[in-house]
Parts: sequence; structure tokens; C-alpha cells
Amino acid sequence: MVDETTVQFHLIWSINDYDTATTSLKVIEGIPEKVSSVSIKSTLRDLLSTSLSWETGNWDKVVGGYESIWHKFTKEEFEEMCVKEPNVRYND
Repeated sequence: MVDETTVQFHLIWSINDYDTATTSLKVIEGIPEKVSSVSIKSTLRDLLSTSLSWETGNWDKVVGGYESIWHKFTKEEFEEMCVKEPNVRYND
């Protein structure tokens, strides 16, 4: 929520790669809209549908330089700390 009358939805997909110490990102930044003119259910459905159409490798940005932090842990320890991707099924 931007303020009491305005919302803005962002859609972000990120994948961390321990071996290369990078985070790959796909991002859509929403535009502020008046709460009164937005169907939240419809907007969330559209955002989910969009995100499910994205393909791995079609990134907007790849950020590196995490070696000094991530590699303090083994790959297995690191992966245990990461958020697991849900297995999403969507029926329109």
C-alpha cells in the first residue's frame, strides 16, 4: 500500500545460485492505482498468471558478489536457508 487510498503491486521472481554467488531477478514494478478502482482478486490472479508464464533464464538483472557471505556456509546449509519455490498449480 502506498498510502490509505493507493496501492501498488510489484511482481518479483528471484533465484539464488550458490555456485556463482549470484541472484537472478525478473521484475515488474506496478503503477500506483486508487484502491477504489482496483479489483485485488483480479489483479493478483493476473500477476500469478504472468509469473507462471516466465521462463528461467529470461532475467532482467543478475547481481553477483555474494561469495564472501554465502560461501561461509556449505551449499547444503545455504540451500536450507533459502525460501523454497512452491509447486503452484493455477486453474483459470
